[in-house]
Amino acid sequence: MLKRCLVLIFVAILAVSFIGCGFKNAFGGKPVPPLEGYSKIVIAPFEIKKPTGKFEDLPTMLTYGAGTKIGIKFKDKSLLFDQSKDMKPATSKMKELGIAEKGIYLNI
Repeated sequence: MLKRCLVLIFVAILAVSFIGCGFKNAFGGKPVPPLEGYSKIVIAPFEIKKPTGKFEDLPTMLTYGAGTKIGIKFKDKSLLFDQSKDMKPATSKMKELGIAEKGIYLNI
């Protein structure tokens, strides 16, 4: 009886871990878009609704994480993305061109 209970608990924990945080990674996720024809890649900041408290830096952290992962995979590409509070080349260029973070992801 105890063995059956332990096996059920183990299977439940394993199922929750696959479904909750690693199912797509364990069984294949979405492929990376083809980037062969591009020499420069810009990763635009994500718009986060009402960044408050400790989440104010979340858009920068997301673009930095994505940029470093893409940079590892595509070493021959020139990447431009926000890296810190002081170094935000993508956000600066968007402000210069008058593009809002919300409007950059809309299909117009």
